[in-house]
Amino acid sequence: MNRSHFLYGRALSLSLQGACLLTLLAGIFNPLSLNAAPEQSDSEQTKSDQKPAQKTPEQAELDKPRLVLKNGSIFMVLDLDGTMSGGPSAPYGLYLNDTRYLSGLTLSANGEALKALSSTTKDGYKASFNYKTQGELNIDREIVIGNSSPERSAYVVEQLTVKNNSANAKKIELTVKFNFDFKDMFEVRGQARKSHGTAKTELTAEQAKCRYTGLDGQILTSAMQFSKPTALTNNSATYKIELQPGASQTIELAVSPEPSEQSAPAKSTIDFTAHKKLAEQDFKNWQRNNVSITCDNPSLNQVFAQAVRDLYLLKITTPKGPGFAAGLPWYSVAFGRDQVITALQILDFAPDSAKQIIRLLANYQGKKDDKFTEETPGKIMHELRTGEMARTREIPFIPYYGTVDATPLWLVLVNRYVESTGDIELARSLWPNIEAALTYLKANTPNDFLFYGKPASDGKEPALTNQAWKDSGDSVMHKDGKLAKPPIAICEVQGYLYDAWISGAALAEKLGKIEEATQLRKRATKLKAHFKQSFWLPDQNYVALAIDGTAQPCSVVASNPGHLLNSGIIDQSDAIAIAQRLLKSDMFSGWGIRTLSSSEKAYDPASYHNGSIWPHDNALIVSGMRKRGLHIDAAKVTTPLLEVAMQSKDKRLPELFCGYPREQEATPRPYAVSCVPQLWCVGSVFNMVQSLSGLSNSKQGIQIDSHPQLPQGVTWLKMEIPDSSRKRLSIVQIKRQGTDENTATVTVQDLGQ
Repeated sequence: MNRSHFLYGRALSLSLQGACLLTLLAGIFNPLSLNAAPEQSDSEQTKSDQKPAQKTPEQAELDKPRLVLKNGSIFMVLDLDGTMSGGPSAPYGLYLNDTRYLSGLTLSANGEALKALSSTTKDGYKASFNYKTQGELNIDREIVIGNSSPERSAYVVEQLTVKNNSANAKKIELTVKFNFDFKDMFEVRGQARKSHGTAKTELTAEQAKCRYTGLDGQILTSAMQFSKPTALTNNSATYKIELQPGASQTIELAVSPEPSEQSAPAKSTIDFTAHKKLAEQDFKNWQRNNVSITCDNPSLNQVFAQAVRDLYLLKITTPKGPGFAAGLPWYSVAFGRDQVITALQILDFAPDSAKQIIRLLANYQGKKDDKFTEETPGKIMHELRTGEMARTREIPFIPYYGTVDATPLWLVLVNRYVESTGDIELARSLWPNIEAALTYLKANTPNDFLFYGKPASDGKEPALTNQAWKDSGDSVMHKDGKLAKPPIAICEVQGYLYDAWISGAALAEKLGKIEEATQLRKRATKLKAHFKQSFWLPDQNYVALAIDGTAQPCSVVASNPGHLLNSGIIDQSDAIAIAQRLLKSDMFSGWGIRTLSSSEKAYDPASYHNGSIWPHDNALIVSGMRKRGLHIDAAKVTTPLLEVAMQSKDKRLPELFCGYPREQEATPRPYAVSCVPQLWCVGSVFNMVQSLSGLSNSKQGIQIDSHPQLPQGVTWLKMEIPDSSRKRLSIVQIKRQGTDENTATVTVQDLGQ
């Protein structure tokens, strides 16, 4: 596959890195967003003698400030006035999954566009705006996105209340303009298409319904409904209103992408209040059935509460089951690696969500060989898109399988879930999937290591797309700064592979497959010895980033070996050496651990993967430190990251930030295209709380190890972890008894109490 042909993956999806600039979720500017020059992703890179491609109108507009609202698989990208302005090239719109159903929804009073005086969008699935017209009328507007269920389709309801607070009677002509679109997400993000399907709009007195027939023959439908408009056309609804002093009038409207007979709202009425209550109850149910974390620091409580809310906002439904989106707004789709890592991060707090992820990825596991999508039997997917361009194979995300680490990580997740919950029946039912994943790994590790990429042949340039978590094109290099040549074996993936062999053996043993278990453990033993021989750098007392097609180690100091602290592939003495190296000033900025040492030739603190700081990367390292008994080191890394979250206006961790030294930065310098919320960043909050507290959840119940830690400045921490399957609520309380000493208690109550 030509690496410049498709725009995909985390870095490859950054085709439009400006798309994440000034992201506003829940109505608050991300304080870690600046107009820095974006990095080029692997898919964007061109040969040095080529001129950069000219941006499409869509690409040029993706960096516009925005608000994002989401519930389930429906989300809205709005301008700061809460509308969808700017025309079809702008990114604003109402989306269901990977399709934009509306590209325009604007409000005007007597021909003048409404400008928001204030807005509140903290909850993420609902928002409120206040406008004032030139005629001194106030307009209060509420938007609620309702989640789908077996009984109802996804929908959006709005209520506009026009108030006359003046001493005179007022007349107003309020106009709502809308445009049906049905653009594929990749076209919204700038990928040109040669042709489109056809659309037809039907009108009744209160509804405009548009049906789009795609190039694949699939019919998509979007309906706009209005409560008693004065006039309704294919793209506008008009209300002529006359209000006496002190009087008000309420207007309700709704958007139903893919309306059905059970779709809310009903045909004859909208009933905004009833649907708002339904949406609020859905969120309350989520809160009640998920972990609650509180402490004596109000700002940190906001961080914890936001993480729970973000997990709710990132929920999606795919054709093969529920899961979680990678990030908003352009990655509101299922990724393999992102979901597995997040499931591992939240497993002890939300095992039901982890189980959903396990099943979803099993349902999309590779069944055949397909060079276009890189599908192979047994392989776990990378990214799933369901829009028209995927259905017509204009893009390879059907799903796309170009990832080297999702498969071993999935096996690790399955085993940890079974060990944590005792749900051996899940392993039994998924054994064909487990066996297929193991078979895939066996077939692709003839030399013990798991590689990605193919060497050059016939003088053609090979595809250099990096398929580990650092998937930008310049993220793997040698000491002299030259990029690694394929095939490439990344160090942390070998740790995942070792754990996958051990996990597969444990699962096989639980199911009575003793011979298979023995063979898998032999593979793990052989891999461990080979890894030590090939990856360990005696002169640096550290692990090489990778081994590439030159058969030489990439001997740079990077954060990747930190992931090995969680793996059995390295011994304790080597783990301690890695941890100590990560905390030296060239790696630890004071805000977090950099992706690449500041002493390396390729280091750039403002780069995407070569010196920046990623909270999820740090959280995985912290969990490994805790596992190795390095409690103080874990707290040293966790404390500043929690500070970053508390300092942000939206109380979220950014996907990444720049790696400048803390002594130069009162707050971390933002990376221009960092997106929030991002799934494994949300998981990192739970991951870090777990690593500090030493919490583990198993079929025997909640346990706290002998060295619980608390965030700096916190004197007590309380975790309430519901378990609906056992109808119990575990309450964990940790209190600081002295300067360096904490005690913990665990109580269990009936869930109904």
